[in-house]
Amino acid sequence: MMKRGYQYKSEATAGLSVLLQDARSTSQSDGVSKSLMQAGRTSFFMLCLTAWLGYPVGSLAAESAKNNAASQSAVPQAKAAVKPVAVPAAQAAAAVKPALAPAGGTATQTEDAVAKKKPLRSSLKKKKAEPASTVGAAVKPSEPVAAKPAAATAVSGNGAVAQPVVGVIRTAEYVGELPESTVLKGVAFRYDFGNGFRKSDAGDVLRYSASRENGSALPSWLVLDAGKGVFTGIPGAGDVGTIRIKVIATDLKGESRYRVFSLEVIESVLGLQAFLEKVMDRNDDIQIQKLEWQSNEKLVNAARGIYEPSLKASFNREDNHLKNTTREALSQNFASEYSELNNMWNASVEGLVPTGAKYRFGYDMKKLQNSVQASYNVNIEYVNFLGVNLTQPLLKGAGPGVANSNIRVARANADIAFEGYRQSMVENIARAVQLYWQCYGAQEKLRMRTRSMEIADEMLKLNKKRYDAGKVDYTAVLDAESGLRLRQALVAAAEQTELTAKRNLLSMFGVYNSSLNPVAIRATDAPECNRVDTDYEKSLVKAYQSFPKYKSALRTVDREKMREAYAKNQNLPQLDLKGSYGLNGLDNSWGSSWDQALQRNYLSWSVGVELNVPLFGNISSRNEAHSARLKKEQAFKRLDMEKVELANQMEIVSGLVNRVYSQVQNYERIVAVNAELLRTEEMRFRMGKSDIRMLLGREEDNLKVRESLLDSRLAYQYALVNLYALEGTLIDNYGLSLAETGKVKKQ
Repeated sequence: MMKRGYQYKSEATAGLSVLLQDARSTSQSDGVSKSLMQAGRTSFFMLCLTAWLGYPVGSLAAESAKNNAASQSAVPQAKAAVKPVAVPAAQAAAAVKPALAPAGGTATQTEDAVAKKKPLRSSLKKKKAEPASTVGAAVKPSEPVAAKPAAATAVSGNGAVAQPVVGVIRTAEYVGELPESTVLKGVAFRYDFGNGFRKSDAGDVLRYSASRENGSALPSWLVLDAGKGVFTGIPGAGDVGTIRIKVIATDLKGESRYRVFSLEVIESVLGLQAFLEKVMDRNDDIQIQKLEWQSNEKLVNAARGIYEPSLKASFNREDNHLKNTTREALSQNFASEYSELNNMWNASVEGLVPTGAKYRFGYDMKKLQNSVQASYNVNIEYVNFLGVNLTQPLLKGAGPGVANSNIRVARANADIAFEGYRQSMVENIARAVQLYWQCYGAQEKLRMRTRSMEIADEMLKLNKKRYDAGKVDYTAVLDAESGLRLRQALVAAAEQTELTAKRNLLSMFGVYNSSLNPVAIRATDAPECNRVDTDYEKSLVKAYQSFPKYKSALRTVDREKMREAYAKNQNLPQLDLKGSYGLNGLDNSWGSSWDQALQRNYLSWSVGVELNVPLFGNISSRNEAHSARLKKEQAFKRLDMEKVELANQMEIVSGLVNRVYSQVQNYERIVAVNAELLRTEEMRFRMGKSDIRMLLGREEDNLKVRESLLDSRLAYQYALVNLYALEGTLIDNYGLSLAETGKVKKQ
């Protein structure tokens, strides 16, 4: 046990010698040497303690006396290695300077020396696999360890160490996509894209530049901070539109990366028509349904491809050498062997016709060489065949209805997808109209409440003057202040409502920018309350003709009828009429063989029928036909449900339009009466016949009825939107027909 512990201590001493030798070779300053010596003594103490406790930090395989002697011989060598070396003061001072580094800077010579120290356990475990003799050799004073060259560090004139220049700078790496951005005309804009480029090294400094995607200069209103990667500016009236901007990040090495993003300047003043057109162009849900419809249109073309003829061609080469049987030998003039070398070409055009028949126009040519031909003084034989094969189903798969079934189903699917696209447009345009009127209503309520707050503020100031003059008591001041605080709370609520409404407005065409201030948007069109006479019966007829969901249900019924008819046909037995006709030619040259075939002296033809009947009643087709029948019943029930729901909704909405219009007329009269009452109360207040409480009460009542009138006008617009949506005329009524926009056109 003592012997083993001594061995561990010896190996620890040898490890310490390496550590001290590294420290001596790495740094020339006395202060650094002393610190490393102290660190070495501490590490030596820990190694000895670990070895005394029996922890296997050395080589467990080195149990021999030779290894012990080698370990003991390392001790005096290690002591000699750590003797202090005298260094002139000037040399020491010069050696210290490059070793300095600012906090958080790059590695210096001192850090390189410290970096040479491996974790204690891992370094000794590594020595575990080495022979014992290498431990003594590693600490010879005649083999000092070379120190790493220090990185260059800039030092300012006053002696302070500046930020180091990185020796190797990797190219700036790009992370993620630069998002599109939107800015309002006349509104301050800020776009930070610096986070879109990642510095590969801690010392990298990126500089940014930008231009249009085509290399031309940026618009004059757009300013780039080249150090931070931030765009700022205020676009003007002539800047409305979309531009593509290319931003470039360059590192200290001169290497760069670039990315391109879109910047759109939109009008801050929105009319209803312009807003709806933008929604049509950019709403994500509409675009998704549009792509769904377009993909189904492509599937219709794909289904028509079943009638596309196909060309098939092949070439085969046969080489056989066989021994003949007795019978074969008798038939080949007693030849014991048979050999042949044949080349065979085949080409055909195959396809399908609308009756369900499959055709094949083919040409076969064979070049035959064999050992039998020599007996007849023939070297090569050419065989030609030109013919047609036809297979016409008589029961299963017969007729244009069955052959075109996949095309008709694909057409129905495309029509259903188109109605889904129209439904998406109707729903999103209806919501866009409602959001626009909500935005307008929020603007107007904020304006009215702000004006009411200003009136209350004027009343408060007036009452304070009258109180100072001794004309009223302090309760009048408190009443005025209470009225002002109430109106301030209403204004704050209106501001939040306006912000929410305008943010929802922007979301309809996919605009989001955290730095975008939606309050700058103004809805300019006011709701018109022209009377629209509704007729339930006429509106219902329009709905049955144009409402997308109902038309989609109708097309679904048609599709399931087609599928049922096809499934019934597939349940029939397979009875096919087959026929073929061909021309044959044979000669010792290809030309002669071809001419012989064209002379039609050697014909081949056949005609017949083929029957294929499942033995157990066609289980698969029978169940598929039953499933198709159930699907058709389901489609009819869904159609009935849509019809009933549409009729109920139409009755509700058509009646609502008339009732809300009457409500608007009533509120218009109420507003006129309250305006007159407010003027009368204001005159009585100025004459001293009324107090502030009565005046503010009248003004508050007038504010409420004006807001109620605004709400009723907006409700009338909502009712009209619902009516047009159910009739299926919403897009046309707002001037957004598909043909006019040119975005989609049903093919």
